[in-house]
Amino acid sequence: MYHYLKTDMTSGQGNEPPWTVGESRSITGPPVLCQVGYHASPTIFDALQYAPGPILCEVELGGKILTDTDKSVGQERRLIAAVNVDRELRLFACDCTERVLPLFEAVYPDDKRPKEAIRIARLFAQGKATQQELDTAHAAAEDAGANVWANVRATAGANAWATELIWQKEHLEALLLPVLQAAIPQTR
Repeated sequence: MYHYLKTDMTSGQGNEPPWTVGESRSITGPPVLCQVGYHASPTIFDALQYAPGPILCEVELGGKILTDTDKSVGQERRLIAAVNVDRELRLFACDCTERVLPLFEAVYPDDKRPKEAIRIARLFAQGKATQQELDTAHAAAEDAGANVWANVRATAGANAWATELIWQKEHLEALLLPVLQAAIPQTR
């Protein structure tokens, strides 16, 4: 099971102290999905939807566990491994955007702002661009695509976007799973 934490190893909800690898925590009452308990997801992609942050964690749930299609909640959670995947998440976003960029360029062939933003974002992920350069490129790309991407998505059709989502899930796992596995203690 997977979960994400913020860079300071805290969760996005509540006021809990930072987690440490190997630590277990529990609640006394019954868990309730999306409300009470320790959550996790069966895939790296699903976990990102619920607990955004750059620290990817492998976790184990225990006690009473409730399961939905893309998340579970338990009375207990143990943090098995944690790794900062900020760089990989940035590159993943670039990869996803590049895949749909031709749809934008077909409508706006002379507008290079989104392509430039991807280039700068890749450089930033590699430590070769500043935060200011990234912010400037991001603002320009947002200005270029204010309402365009919704139209591009509608034009592409539901089947194309369903196929794209499958690719994104597989690609994210291919990028992040090896990084996480390298962080898992060998004593497990």
